Amino acid sequence: MEERMDTLSAENVRLGRIVRRIVTTGTLFIAVVAAVLLTGAGSQDIRDDIRARSVVIEDEYGRERIYLGFNTVGAAIIQLRANQGDVQMQIVSTADGETSNICIWDVNKNEKAKIYVDRREQGIVINNSFIRR
Repeated sequence: MEERMDTLSAENVRLGRIVRRIVTTGTLFIAVVAAVLLTGAGSQDIRDDIRARSVVIEDEYGRERIYLGFNTVGAAIIQLRANQGDVQMQIVSTADGETSNICIWDVNKNEKAKIYVDRREQGIVINNSFIRR
């Protein structure tokens, strides 16, 4: 029992690191979007919207770190990616609006947390355990 508690405690620490990384990346994303919007605000041809089918933000080494767009079945998707291109966090809303979810993966590509809502149910899953259903 104590070994299981130690394992859960270590997993919680690791999940905390992932969440901090995601918050940092999300803050960076918001700062980049704000900078783009503020830079364009001084131009004479002001537009109310930025329209594109997808937006890719790369780091200084040309690695894709943030993706906003659609997946192959038309679901709206936002992905935050690690340096090596692995998805660390993903927000998805299906084209028909039936399902929305937020998923977080660890560095070993294991799903660590998920919040989902669909027509039949909703829930939170952390380390493959339902927290709330």
